[in-house]
Amino acid sequence: MALLRETGLLDAPTEAAFDRLAALAAKLLNAPLATVTLIDADRQFYTACVGLPEPLSTTRETPLDVSFCRLAVADAAADVAARDTMQRATPLAIPDTRLDVRTRDMASVTHFGVLAYAGVALVVEGQPVGTVCVMDVVPRAWTSAELDVLVDLGGAATTEVELRVANRRLQATASAATAARDALAVAYGQLQAQQRELERAHMQLQEQQASLAVGTDQLQRQHEALEVQAGALRETTARLEVEIGAAIGARRDADAARADAEHANRAKRDFLAAMSHELRTPLNAIQGYTSLLTLGIRGPVTDGQRQDLERVQRANRHLMGLVTDILNFAQLEAAEVEYHLEDFELATVLGDVESLVGPQLAARSLRFTHKGFVREEGEQSLRARVDPEKLLQILLNLLTNAIKFTDAGGLVTLRGDADDAHAMVRLRVSDTGRGISPTQLDRVFEPFVQVDRSRTPASDQGVGLGLAISRNLARGMGGDLVAESTPGAGSTFTLTLPRA
Repeated sequence: MALLRETGLLDAPTEAAFDRLAALAAKLLNAPLATVTLIDADRQFYTACVGLPEPLSTTRETPLDVSFCRLAVADAAADVAARDTMQRATPLAIPDTRLDVRTRDMASVTHFGVLAYAGVALVVEGQPVGTVCVMDVVPRAWTSAELDVLVDLGGAATTEVELRVANRRLQATASAATAARDALAVAYGQLQAQQRELERAHMQLQEQQASLAVGTDQLQRQHEALEVQAGALRETTARLEVEIGAAIGARRDADAARADAEHANRAKRDFLAAMSHELRTPLNAIQGYTSLLTLGIRGPVTDGQRQDLERVQRANRHLMGLVTDILNFAQLEAAEVEYHLEDFELATVLGDVESLVGPQLAARSLRFTHKGFVREEGEQSLRARVDPEKLLQILLNLLTNAIKFTDAGGLVTLRGDADDAHAMVRLRVSDTGRGISPTQLDRVFEPFVQVDRSRTPASDQGVGLGLAISRNLARGMGGDLVAESTPGAGSTFTLTLPRA
């Protein structure tokens, strides 16, 4: 969205270049409706439009729930994510919107009668920001020649958008350079004024020396002192000029370093996403085929073979979990995680939690209790403003860690209570395990950090991202995650969330 606003086209008056492109699209594809559309967070804005009825042709915007163009942008975003570059945008063509499950219930179809759509995304710097599209009020099969024309018009519109982004950036750079130049001019003028003052003082001393016969030695000493001051001022001036030049160079180097860092960060995210995709495909295949073998689909298996297949499946699920953690962390770093917040009764999550961690608790002979979720009659239930899926992910991470580091016979507890003073809800996961030393406690939320790895079986080891992901998810929902621990007595992780 930052790039979209950088174009300066949102809520701006119409421009002749985009009006011509919309008119050409309508004319060349013989369509009654054509638009150049930008997709904002919660609306679509028409930079140019042909054939739209009032009030749309005046307001030039609609909500996204009536937008065909958001589908073209979403397809383009998926293509960009799947490929390093996009040499040619793929148009979205819908011959009959009444037959497409994505569009048949839209008000654009049921109320305005738009029955055919074709659009191509405008991809600027790897980000889809809008479309060039045409619409018809009768179903029609879009030909490849028509779609090629639409792609060419989309390329022209993309070039126009890129030119506006480049022009605004150039203006910003020019403004910054002008401000720096003005500041230097002021500083230089001040230095010149000081120099002139010193020169005038020096001339006054010379006049006094010529007119007075006595006090020559004293005047000479004053003159020499002023000379020293003038020399010091010249040195200061020279040093300031060097420092100003160095500062300008440092700023230039910092801008270059920041650009390199941003490029490297984008490359890292692309690599992690590609790696996750490439690893998930064979891992899913391994899981599927071992399940077929375990079920005897490919023929009978012995008990020993079944045990080996179960080991393969456990290792495969472990590796799949590591890949998922890495991908989730990359998405959190890139701020690509979406949160669907709602008022949620926390007691409803207990069933999911107990069913998912129950086998782990039984396997390690651990006890599990929960407190504070089931209220007495007449008491207000414990509710929070959360994304239920993200909440379950955090709790499973915390409970799995507690189980992993608690010896047989120990106790794992999940407590819930309200912090009325701060309008928050606290969920505490406690265990009676080995605990964490104070020197390690500060690092448990750092990415790729594992505490006491030497005492953890290889089958239980991850990549050290669970707590980092959990804290980021908590903060993304307006809360936080903190830890306290006593070595040898256990640990408590406290999740705070906004109260509903």
